[in-house]
Amino acid sequence: MPLDATIAEKLHLLDGITSFDEAFADPEKASRLLAFLNDGNEYAPPAVRHHDESIGSDAGEFSIRVYEPDAQPQRVLVWAHGGGFTGGTIDMPEGDFFSREICQRASAVVISVDYAVAGAGIGYPTLHRQVTAAFMWARAAAPRWSISTDSVALGGASAGANLVLGSVAESIDTRSPLPAQLILAYPTAHRDLQVSAEVEKLTSTLPPMLRFTPAVISSMYAAYANGAVDAPYLAMDNRSFVGFPPMTVIVDEYDDLRTSGEVLAARAHDDGVKTTLRLAPGMLHGHFNRTAAVPQVDDDLAFVAEVLADGARAAR
Repeated sequence: MPLDATIAEKLHLLDGITSFDEAFADPEKASRLLAFLNDGNEYAPPAVRHHDESIGSDAGEFSIRVYEPDAQPQRVLVWAHGGGFTGGTIDMPEGDFFSREICQRASAVVISVDYAVAGAGIGYPTLHRQVTAAFMWARAAAPRWSISTDSVALGGASAGANLVLGSVAESIDTRSPLPAQLILAYPTAHRDLQVSAEVEKLTSTLPPMLRFTPAVISSMYAAYANGAVDAPYLAMDNRSFVGFPPMTVIVDEYDDLRTSGEVLAARAHDDGVKTTLRLAPGMLHGHFNRTAAVPQVDDDLAFVAEVLADGARAAR
């Protein structure tokens, strides 16, 4: 499909901007970037109950935000936002809006993980181990909502999806409890992977700041590695997926990282994992940072809610 029309008509706003850091250092560029990210529609995220809690773990102390539906919860999802390992917060739309929407649509308790981002001496393995600690907290807390400890799902977006994969891979190797299912939105799963010709053709015309070039990906993973040489859960390039839980992978059509998600899904399927791959047509990377006012975002939020419901029914 063509790039979503409401997005395509605003691409010119990114002229001369090469990165988010550059944009927010310049008021004029920051104004143009925010205008690009604005869907142009009034949107009020669901007003669900939520509170923050602090978790102490071997990977350091961090916070989670717990979203609870008004109705009896039917499932639990632990969710990790994206941000290229070095950025992102639980307050960004991909953290907060997504959690509110899924909480309401799926009658789910959503636990958003405020993991420490890479930088200032923080990196591997702290990030993915904090995701693991949040998952274990959710398992222990599940009975308070009358939900089985073995029914907790785990998901993440972009770099957050990578942390989810690293968490599960390490849990398999250490024979620790596993999530009931994985929901991975536009994941970065590979440190060294050539973009497919099909995807390159679509993304080559995008503004530089929307591209995940080899240099950008290398920089992301170097920041996360934080100098670590032995880092088996940093990426999934050579990982077997035998033993992984059922996996749902959503990829954006106009996204260099689409190749990583497609290869991930294919390899997991070949290793015997029940795998679903879904394409978000016309979307750029990170479309869950937009609101449900965008039809494709609305469709994919409904899809995630249904995937969670199907997983919960299968677990009973």
